[in-house]
Order: sequence, then C-alpha cells, then structure tokens
Amino acid sequence: MPTFLIKTCTILVQIDIDEPSEYVTQIEGSFGTSLNLPDDILVSTLTIHTNKKTHGPIGRSSMTGTETKFKSSFGRIVGFYGRCLHGLDQIGCFIARIE
Repeated sequence: MPTFLIKTCTILVQIDIDEPSEYVTQIEGSFGTSLNLPDDILVSTLTIHTNKKTHGPIGRSSMTGTETKFKSSFGRIVGFYGRCLHGLDQIGCFIARIE
C-alpha cells in the first residue's frame, strides 16, 4: 500500500492509498503570507483527492491565502516534491499514465 508523507513545519501526516484501485487525482490548496513571514508566500493548506475519498485540508488554514488546485488530465498523481526554506513555498507532482 503506497504511503504519502506530508510534512509541514509542525506536523507530519501519513496518507495511505489502497492501490491499485485507489489513486491520487487532484491536489488542492491555498497559499499566502503569514504574520511571522509577511514577505514570503507559502503553501498554507493541502488537500489530497483520490478517486475514492478526500484527505485534508492539512496545514494552517489561519493563514490568509489564495485557493488553487491541480487536477491531472494526463494520468494519476504518483508523487510530490517541494521546496522548503522558511516554509513550504513550492510543490510539484509526478504523473503516471493510467493503464
């Protein structure tokens, strides 16, 4: 069973996916600034959608932010990567074709 680990500055969340019948279809979240880092735009919440259920939101919904989402029309999302300086400020997805 694949596991996605999502780590923020204060929490670690494990999401178990029941593969091969379940797969990630969409990642949704918000980004904005925090009171502690007003000059940095950070990812504040993430929600992971599979073809069976929704996990989240994970993170700090108290940060002011803008909503965004990525839904793959090319395949399923099989992994994530990101960059964290003062907080998570970039995120990307690895995509695989649905066979």
